[in-house]
Amino acid sequence: MEKIPVPTLAGKVGSYYIDLRPIMKNNEKINSKDILVPFLNANKFEDLTVECDHVPPWFEK
Repeated sequence: MEKIPVPTLAGKVGSYYIDLRPIMKNNEKINSKDILVPFLNANKFEDLTVECDHVPPWFEK
């Protein structure tokens, strides 16, 4: 089983960042939901910057 990428600390405590574009381009088995939902459920954060080509449909809801 592949390791799921996670957002990384971006400067100050509580601030995280992830660029989904290279992850999604290089791995068809992992989707944005696999990456973001566990992070959202397990972490307290002030802000999360997500770089992507489009807003995932599941996130718009």
